[in-house]
Amino acid sequence: MLRRFRSLVQNALTAPSAQKAGAPPTLDEPAPGAISIEGIPPFPITEHLALHHGFPILDWQAVRDWLETGPAGAPARAARNACARGWLLHLRDSLNGGGPSPRYALRDSESALLLSALPPNQARAALEFMSRTQARVGRVLKGLASTRVRDKQALIVFGDAAPYYDYVSYYYPEQGGEFPTTGGVHVGEGYGHYVVHGDNLSALERVIAHEMTHGQLAHLRLPAWLNEGIAVNTERQLAGGGYSRHTPREMHARHRAHWNADEIQKFWSGDAFHDPRDDNQHLAYDLARIIVEQLARDWPRFTRFALHAAPEDSGAQAAREHLGIDLGDVARALLERPDTVPWTPAPETWGKEGVGV
Repeated sequence: MLRRFRSLVQNALTAPSAQKAGAPPTLDEPAPGAISIEGIPPFPITEHLALHHGFPILDWQAVRDWLETGPAGAPARAARNACARGWLLHLRDSLNGGGPSPRYALRDSESALLLSALPPNQARAALEFMSRTQARVGRVLKGLASTRVRDKQALIVFGDAAPYYDYVSYYYPEQGGEFPTTGGVHVGEGYGHYVVHGDNLSALERVIAHEMTHGQLAHLRLPAWLNEGIAVNTERQLAGGGYSRHTPREMHARHRAHWNADEIQKFWSGDAFHDPRDDNQHLAYDLARIIVEQLARDWPRFTRFALHAAPEDSGAQAAREHLGIDLGDVARALLERPDTVPWTPAPETWGKEGVGV
């Protein structure tokens, strides 16, 4: 794999010209050896690519250092977008492996970049969905969504789960290679991008809406349950709820059987959302959905709460101040548990053996 990647890099370095920021895309565009913007030396992108499980990962700190030597504003955004496209072209070549019938192609629109093996019509539909969804998420999350000028949205669609998990493991080294089942992630590190897997566009749209919600909330320091609860509710509003194996009554029974004083602390700490046991993780996401659905009925008050909710106490203080409630009381009432059960977030217990790990 390393020899193949070096060959790809060498081919890029001997390409006739560096990739220009803002250059029009083509499906057979070669992976660039350098990125150029007017007024500063070219950025040698291939010198700042490292391999992880055979996938090239760009050093975005090196990109930031390079951009500091040039003009700010729109030229810098164009250069970042050009670096993102250059990196994705190298990733495309790595995924295709130099074979005679490449599967993966990079396509882009005015606001998005898409690397996938989707058929052309589905790829175009995905790009259009990304553009529409970004605006719709902003409207749904009015008062919470980021309003800053954005880079192009970048979406990587892996056709299979195995390379997807290999790729995302770079950004989650604490998982030690053991991942819960996920359909996609929002990577906030470096150049923020979305990573999903599968070839069913309808299912992918739900994942894209979910992860784009995370992207537009990334400027906030939200507790995990609040972040995921908002994302699930937004996903359901914009792309439908999808298929459920259980009726609402069955889900309620499963919640009541699962959550106790110890497990609820894993929910508040965020550890429940990384549980490799799929059923436990699914219950955490669903409980987050239910709580947010209830609290968000008064959107102005909910917005004030979310803007002040701190991960350190899972938003407990903000809930008391801005909603006039105790989060533990809310969870107990929803699951019909007796008020003798201490369910209020208890940060002092998180990380100790048997609780929140």
